[in-house]
Amino acid sequence: MNIVLARTFTAGLLLALAAGPSASAADPSTAGALRVPANRIVGVWHVQGLAGPCANPAVRFPINGMLVFNAGGTLTMVGLDNPAASGPGLGTWSYDPRTGRYTKQFRFAWFNSGVYIGYQKVGPIEFVLSADGATAANPVRSERWVYDPNTGTHSKAFDVCGEEVAVRLY
Repeated sequence: MNIVLARTFTAGLLLALAAGPSASAADPSTAGALRVPANRIVGVWHVQGLAGPCANPAVRFPINGMLVFNAGGTLTMVGLDNPAASGPGLGTWSYDPRTGRYTKQFRFAWFNSGVYIGYQKVGPIEFVLSADGATAANPVRSERWVYDPNTGTHSKAFDVCGEEVAVRLY
């Protein structure tokens, strides 16, 4: 019975792989990314929006950055407004095939005159791609943490709220 079950499973798997995926993504023969629905997000995105302290919605600062979603679930973020003030963001993304929603989370460091002053923890944030896979809009939820060099510890300064829109570049 186990041999029959294993052969049936293997035949079904091979048939499913031969049929190909339904989502458009990078061709694995040229880019290495598997053609699965989750990988629709893979690429370079320009992100813009406004965010600020949740406790004071009147105060908002621009969000202007680039996100790179890599096949396999990692992401990189680079701020464009003042690269000397923040380091690159590193994080992960995931996809829920039942809902078609993505989740992203990442973290980046803050600097003042080249001195580390803390970090920002972004997400997890859920979002969906537009039908054509070219845009995504989502709320911004993050936490700002400040570093105390005297104790070597971090403490939460405030929660950050806002909105952002991402447009696929590549």
